[in-house]
Amino acid sequence: MSGEFPHPHRQQNLYWNQMIELKVEAAYIRRYRDDLGAKVTALATLKAVASSGGIAAWVIWKDYAFI
Repeated sequence: MSGEFPHPHRQQNLYWNQMIELKVEAAYIRRYRDDLGAKVTALATLKAVASSGGIAAWVIWKDYAFI
């Protein structure tokens, strides 16, 4: 035995290091989710506008096909 004792706060340091790592990962995932959510909303809006435009064009084509 060399007379050395383990660090008395080793478990506490491991706990807090793990906690910090998890908080950073959670923040990253939250920002990534919010960014993807904004892109999904923009794409859904584009699809709705394109669909409405297609229906409007079909109605106009149907009513004024002779022009």
